[in-house]
Amino acid sequence: MQEINGTVSSIKKNVTGLQQELVLQKNLMRFLRNIAMDKLLDDEEFENNNVSMHSGGG
Repeated sequence: MQEINGTVSSIKKNVTGLQQELVLQKNLMRFLRNIAMDKLLDDEEFENNNVSMHSGGG
């Protein structure tokens, strides 16, 4: 019985960890989406910066 209890509690810990990971992933996706939307709004400005950054290389 002790082995089963230990297994159950470790499974519960794993599930809790996975749930926390999912929350973090959702938050990360929301964060990245916000950045992407900002980039879209600043697209022209971003392109201008990109050109000036890469023109120095060779």
